[in-house]
Amino acid sequence: MVKVYTTTWCAYCPQVKKWLSMKGQDFEAIDVTDDLEKQKELHTKTGMTSVPVVEKDGKFVVGPQWGKLAELLTT
Repeated sequence: MVKVYTTTWCAYCPQVKKWLSMKGQDFEAIDVTDDLEKQKELHTKTGMTSVPVVEKDGKFVVGPQWGKLAELLTT
């Protein structure tokens, strides 16, 4: 399952979710805006607090890096 960590204030988060939808990729959106536990989870997994973060099979892509996202989906 693909997960997308987002916030309500992130300008890139909707773009990444739209891109995934256009690719036909199902995903779970996890809003970390006001969820300290999810923020900690994200930091523990990636060492980062930036969003959007796309996770698949324990691999992560931070930000709207379309080439890396496409590569992640094919693995």
